[in-house]
Formats: sequence, structure tokens, C-alpha cells
Amino acid sequence: MASLLFAIIALLYASVGQAGGTAFLSLMAFFGMSSTEMRPTALGLNIAVATYST
Repeated sequence: MASLLFAIIALLYASVGQAGGTAFLSLMAFFGMSSTEMRPTALGLNIAVATYST
């Protein structure tokens, strides 16, 4: 479920030229990830989506 939501967010944000870092952080907080896991995961996802959109 979470991976599907991450993919949808990445697709929507990439379609308008953004990377979606804030949406990734809010989704991870919703699913109860710890803050030490959230930061590097959001950064990695943000880099991947930004690279794909450019």
C-alpha cells in the first residue's frame, strides 16, 4: 500500500517538475516511520524523482 502511494506521489510531483520531498515525509510520518529513517529515505526518493523528471 505504501509503495503504491509513493509511486503515485512521485508520478504526480514529477509531472509538474517537482520532486515531492514534503509529500514523502508526510506519508512516512503517517505510516509511523522514525525520524532517523525518514530523512535519508526522503532524500533518496527526492533525488530519484528529481533526476527522473529532468
